[in-house]
Amino acid sequence: MNEELIRQIVLKLLETPELQALIQQKGISQIPKGLILLEEKERTDLLQDWVQRFSPKYRLSLLLQEKPGQSLHDPQESWNIPNGVQLITAEEACCDKEWSHIFLPDCSPDTLAKSALGIQDTPFTGLIGWGIREGIPITLSTNFLGFSPKTPEAYRKMFQDYIQKLRQFGVNIHFTPKELPLQRFNKKLLTDHDALSIPEGTLLWVAKGTVISPLAKDTLKRRQIQIRVETEGEL
Repeated sequence: MNEELIRQIVLKLLETPELQALIQQKGISQIPKGLILLEEKERTDLLQDWVQRFSPKYRLSLLLQEKPGQSLHDPQESWNIPNGVQLITAEEACCDKEWSHIFLPDCSPDTLAKSALGIQDTPFTGLIGWGIREGIPITLSTNFLGFSPKTPEAYRKMFQDYIQKLRQFGVNIHFTPKELPLQRFNKKLLTDHDALSIPEGTLLWVAKGTVISPLAKDTLKRRQIQIRVETEGEL
C-alpha cells in the first residue's frame, strides 16, 4: 500500500476525539505537533520537501500570513497545501501552547531581524518569541537576504549579527540553495587557475567585458560556480 496513504490514514485516526480520549486515558504519548509559518502564499512550493522531512515526526499545521485581499477561508486546494497538513488561523496558532517545533521554510529579512531584536508585532514574530522563551526548537531557512557584491559590508554584518544572535537563542538556521557564497572577480581575464582558486558553489560576479578562457568555463561548470556579469547601475 502507498506509504503516503498509510500516513494520512494514521494521522486522521489520531485526530478522532475517541482515540484522543483513549490516548489521554491510557497515558500514551501523542505525536508531537509541528507548526509551519509561511509568509508568502507563492512559496507553498517549498512545503512538500519540509513535509517529507518532518511529517513522520510531527503532526504538521500551517499558518499562512494573510495579506490584503487574501482569505484563509478559501478552499484548501487553492493554497496548494500538501495532504496531511492542516491549515489554521493566527488565532488558533497563538492559542495553542502545545507546539513541539516551529518551522519557517522561507524566513524574510523583516521577520529575521525582528526575531533577533525581540520585536513581536506580528503573529509570526510573536510565535517565534514565544518559542524562544519556552525553549521550543525553531528551524528556519533564509536566502540570506539577497545580498549582492555591492551590498555595504556594514549592512551585511548587521544581518550576520542577527543570525549569530538567533543561533545563540537556540534557533537552527539553514541557507536555501539559491543563496550562494558571493565573490567578485576584478581581473580582465579569468583563467583556469583562477577558476580553481574559487570555492565550489560560489556566485561569482565579474565586470562587463571580462574574458573567460574556454578551459576556465569548463572548470567553473564542473565546480558549480555561477557567473553573474555586473552592469552599470546594478545593485
